[in-house]
Amino acid sequence: MLVAVIVVALVWVMARKKPEIIERPEIDKEYFETGANLYKNADISPEKYEACESLPPKKIDYMNINVAVVYYGINEVELTKLKKGIELARKFYWRNSGLKLNLSLVYVPINEIIGKNSNWDQTIEKAVNDAGYQIKDFGAIFHISTDVGGTWSWGVHGNFDVGFSHSVFPVPTGVVYPIDDPSVNYKITWIFVHEFQHALDEMYKRSGYPEMFHGDQPLAYAFKGGEQFSYQAEGLKKFNNWLGLSRKWGTINHLIDYDENGIPDNKPDLPIDDKRLGKGWNKKKYTVGIYQGRLTGSLYDICSEVEKFSPSIDGYIEAGWTFLTDKRTYDELHISSKIYSTWNKNNIYIAGVVNKPTNLHLWLDIDGDG
Repeated sequence: MLVAVIVVALVWVMARKKPEIIERPEIDKEYFETGANLYKNADISPEKYEACESLPPKKIDYMNINVAVVYYGINEVELTKLKKGIELARKFYWRNSGLKLNLSLVYVPINEIIGKNSNWDQTIEKAVNDAGYQIKDFGAIFHISTDVGGTWSWGVHGNFDVGFSHSVFPVPTGVVYPIDDPSVNYKITWIFVHEFQHALDEMYKRSGYPEMFHGDQPLAYAFKGGEQFSYQAEGLKKFNNWLGLSRKWGTINHLIDYDENGIPDNKPDLPIDDKRLGKGWNKKKYTVGIYQGRLTGSLYDICSEVEKFSPSIDGYIEAGWTFLTDKRTYDELHISSKIYSTWNKNNIYIAGVVNKPTNLHLWLDIDGDG
């Protein structure tokens, strides 16, 4: 076991049914007037509800992209975990686009390989056709399989002319999502967010909007968002032309918002709506966080209070150190770590414990510019 300690001078105080587009969902009046009364939850009186009924509802436009998640070699247990992880990625895009980008997901199994592997065009096209669709029904394809390596994106597929991204299974990444539930594959959450963004970038570029950020260049763009999920979220928040995507890849739909809180009232085909959120929500509260709305505290499982202590710099972690996190892991390299910190009037101390020889890099973003 190796221990590295960094001392930093204290100068400052211390991211098989086709999906249907419902043009105007029927509003369930009973829902608004009973125990789960949405308008009561939103502090809107029954009288105002009745008045709202007689007025044209507020409609908010958003971009919808149909995405075929095509998979091969994955059993039902693992598929269920993958679906939950990808749903988190879908919510990530919805929230951080300011409720302007919805991904309508359709899961398509590959039952027969035609050609070399499950990634061949003929294989994918047959799977899509067997499921009752055509390639042109989708704006993008996300391919997951056990027989094609790596995680990558082609941007736009040369033959299919749709966005195309891929992940091998099991999914290889050390990026951590700040929740721990064994029934969810959180690794696919990151890979879907990251690799699908490459396809999205190219699709919007070809639609005339080259300002979409590049997913691999956090230092070049230097958002106030750091890296990984944080960088992706900030880039999505900064992009403003969601409705400009070419109609061959997406369609402009609209949501109904009677109470004008910026969130759809009752639209189950979207990642979230008022009926599921319940009392007290609005768009600002829902979109304030990277992963979830109205956040308090730290996004990661990390200690928020570091005890004062003057350690001995001798390669050992003494009892006075404050444990911060063990979430900085790098599965591809089989590296795991534990990070500690402490401080006194002269210094901030950072210590890292790793399971194999490696380097400890510490980046301080004092001015918070990413």
